[in-house]
This record gives sequence, structure tokens and C-alpha cells, in this order.
Amino acid sequence: MKKKNAGYIATAILFFAVVAVVSFLLTDTESEWYMSLEKSPMQPPPIVFSVVWPVLYAMLAASFAVTLVKRQGSGSLSYVATGVGCCFWNYVFFTLHTVVGALFVIGALILAGVWMFVSGSRAAKAAAWLTVPYIAWLAFAFVLNFSTALLN
Repeated sequence: MKKKNAGYIATAILFFAVVAVVSFLLTDTESEWYMSLEKSPMQPPPIVFSVVWPVLYAMLAASFAVTLVKRQGSGSLSYVATGVGCCFWNYVFFTLHTVVGALFVIGALILAGVWMFVSGSRAAKAAAWLTVPYIAWLAFAFVLNFSTALLN
């Protein structure tokens, strides 16, 4: 493996590891505010989020790595926007307690996810398809966030 490619792969893994840690630190499902929210009947148990998000972040890191290697460093902006947006959603929802604001952030994240799919598709089909579960999960999260906004 070329040293440059190893750097791209390490960058992708490190970036989404940082995103996962920051998002985790910004998430407080035990807060009085969160516990008092009326949640959607479709809301999965907390363990589902604990399983799904690490898998999604690993898939995004893999997609990002393939994109960086195949495009020799270009195509990264959509991945960075997605990672920053994920952290921002947690901040808006769990720190600012702004359910409607978080809904707008998810809308932007869906657009960033589509942008990421397109960026990945320019590198390799696998890079693009690795983003699809994330985009689908965001669509579900949008419905949950919308339901929470309506119920509260």
C-alpha cells in the first residue's frame, strides 16, 4: 500500500472516530429535559442507537477512505460537512434543547448525505453505496425528530 493511501485511510478513520466521540459526548439521553419529551411510538429502544451509529460511522469512514484513495484526496468536503453536521445535530438537540432546530439540521444532513453519495460515486460504486444506510437512517431520524416536534 502506498504511504499516501495509508494516510488517506487513517485520515478517514480518525475523522469519523472523532465525530463519533464528539457526538457521543454531546448526547445526553438521561437528562431531565430529554426524559420529559413525549417521543414517537416508533422510537426504538436506546440500545438500537448504540448499535446503529457506530456501524454507520464505520461505513462512512470506509466510504470516505475509498473516496480519498480513488480521487487522490479530492471529494472530502461532503464527508467533512456530514461529520460536522452530525455533531451539530447533537449540540442543537441535546444541548440547546431545540427540537425544531434539530429538524432543520437533519434536513441539511440528508442533503449532505446525498452530496456524499454523489462524491463517493465519482470514486467507486462501493463508496457511494456505503452511504445509503446512513441516508436511510437519517430519513427515519427525520420522522422521529418531526414526531417529537409535533408531540412537544
